[in-house]
Amino acid sequence: MTDPKPLDLAAIQAREDAATSGPWYTEEEMVQTNWVDPLWPEDDQEGWSVAECYNLGGKEGHGKANAAFIAHAREDIPALRAALEQAQQDNERVTRDRDAKSHVIDRIVDAFQTGKEPDAEHWPFPAQVAALVRERDDLRVKWNEACDELRDLLLNVGMANARRDHIAALLVRKNP
Repeated sequence: MTDPKPLDLAAIQAREDAATSGPWYTEEEMVQTNWVDPLWPEDDQEGWSVAECYNLGGKEGHGKANAAFIAHAREDIPALRAALEQAQQDNERVTRDRDAKSHVIDRIVDAFQTGKEPDAEHWPFPAQVAALVRERDDLRVKWNEACDELRDLLLNVGMANARRDHIAALLVRKNP
């Protein structure tokens, strides 16, 4: 399958704007509209012919089907154009979001690979990450304080054991 040619939405819009306004409807093989000619407004009693379709290729009913297709094009093409423009806008937004998130992920990976501590600047949700970083830092401080206390306790226990051993040695000397 070959790639479709890109649509020229401006040209489609220009053709849409230049065409007779709708609604269009069918009567047999005729595409009609109730367009009112500003020069003769009293002539709007009957529909004006937009197109006349024929049974081509010897197949019965093609004229009516072609007329229905053309009549519906007056509403279908603007609806399709609007849907396409919305889809293009959505695609651009999603692409921007993806690129922004990809950039953040690249920064996070870089921070870990280079051994840098990730901070709020490297994460997509700075406020939440900053809170987690503060909590982590607070826990590190508490951990270090607990380690210091444990070290002091062990030193005190060691000193107490040394005193006990010293006293025991003195007692042994006094009472051989």
